Amino acid sequence: MRSSLIRSAQALFGTLTAQVVAAAVGGLALVGVYGAVSAAALAYGLVVLVVARCARLMRAEGRPTRRAEDWQRMHNGLVIAYGRLRAADLAREAVDLGLPVDATPVGLADATVSAAQQSSAPARSRRELACEAVGLLAFCLLIPADIALYSQDFVSWRQSVEWVGVGVVALCVGLYAWPLRWSLSPRASRRRMAWWGLPFVPALGLLVVGIRVYHPYLDPLREDRPRLAAERVLELPNNLVAAANSASVFDYARLLDQRGDSAQAIAFYRDGLQLDPRHDDVRARLAALQAPMNDAPGGPAMAGTAALPTDPQRSLWESDDVAVGIGRCAVDASLGQIDRAVVVLVPIGGVPEWLAGTVGAIVERELGVPACIAAPLTLPPHTRTHAVVFGRQWNLRSLLHAFQRQRKSLPVSPAKYVLLTPVDLHAADTNFRFANSYRWGALVSFARLGVMDGDRLSLARRTAKATLGALVRSFAVPMSADPHCVTSYSPSLPEFDAKGNRPNAETLALFRRAVRARDQRWAARSHAPGAQVQALGG
Repeated sequence: MRSSLIRSAQALFGTLTAQVVAAAVGGLALVGVYGAVSAAALAYGLVVLVVARCARLMRAEGRPTRRAEDWQRMHNGLVIAYGRLRAADLAREAVDLGLPVDATPVGLADATVSAAQQSSAPARSRRELACEAVGLLAFCLLIPADIALYSQDFVSWRQSVEWVGVGVVALCVGLYAWPLRWSLSPRASRRRMAWWGLPFVPALGLLVVGIRVYHPYLDPLREDRPRLAAERVLELPNNLVAAANSASVFDYARLLDQRGDSAQAIAFYRDGLQLDPRHDDVRARLAALQAPMNDAPGGPAMAGTAALPTDPQRSLWESDDVAVGIGRCAVDASLGQIDRAVVVLVPIGGVPEWLAGTVGAIVERELGVPACIAAPLTLPPHTRTHAVVFGRQWNLRSLLHAFQRQRKSLPVSPAKYVLLTPVDLHAADTNFRFANSYRWGALVSFARLGVMDGDRLSLARRTAKATLGALVRSFAVPMSADPHCVTSYSPSLPEFDAKGNRPNAETLALFRRAVRARDQRWAARSHAPGAQVQALGG
């Protein structure tokens, strides 16, 4: 079995150019180190593979077939050529061919023709070569595309592909290459043609249905593709995936702008900036479109055009030390006796006391909501090992389930919970998460925010900043389109550091309104005896 796999790999990679092999090795290295590779790079590699192999098949189809008389003619010519050599030259040729120095011209000709026959690929029929080209398209392009269409909410070149996706592509390429190990008999040739030819039509049909039914924004025959793509991005449940494809929203907004539909363009510009606020040109155009509305008597001040305060960019600390700590509390029935919203920090797995206290103090000072620290919880086992750089990771749900199991039941109260952990988090559709918001609170990881034994001030600032943004969003406050606001989108650590440290004026007003409404609902609530459990969800 192992030798068969080796022969299949040799048969496949022996046909590829050095550039294709280098790209494949580089892609696997990226996946091994970082756990993901861009979809564009993976698609480019597959296209290069298909083009290189098709070129090889075309050369094979045009190569003349050598018959027995051709080999005999070659042998006769070599005997004559070797017979004209001097004894010293003849001995040198014999050594080069691995023969004794006293080999005759006939022996040299036999060895040369035998080597040429072994290195010459047997002729294959034009029909078989055509079937292989069709199979190449089916296995290396159509089937991977079908899997993407039927397994993803949105398909684009801007997304990243993790181990599972790369493994699926490698499996498809391996299935294409598998028949290359079979014998060259007529029966094996018929099997190869069936293997390569049969999947093409179903794969093509699934591609057409997948585009027209599930992903119509990819249909080149539809004129409303820009609108469909923008609307699909805005409907995505995962904000990180949506932000990675925000260009589709901006493209449709620009199209509306060119058509003179300013109202719709403004709406899509704003929605796109909420997903990804790092576009100064879009912000400038949005301000220009909204200027007449804001200047009109009683005109509304749209988000993103009002004068932004400088507070969001001001540091969370003015000194070189971290903030003071906060008190402790228990997650029990006593929380049901409080009369207003409170933030309960719950450490999970090796959170330093000074860090939890600092985060709680910043929450109290910046948001005006009391905070306390609960007893730490035991960290569950990791859920996967992700590449070389990041090592072990924990799925978001595994920590939520651990909280549910260890707390058994949560008292009905106006409390918000912040699960704080040092481990690296991931979700089903993202490589990592700094934080995640829920109706009951937030889950915050500081695994990628610094080293606990290094710069404590930088780690504390980043962790508090991540907690502020996630906690504000847990009150149903939308992400801000203002890059100076702590709730704006930031896909990487440099962009996380560049954005504001606290909510801007608009976000803070929405947050305080949500807190007041929550406190009022709690005050008006009649505490039913059976209402004793508050489930984690949302």
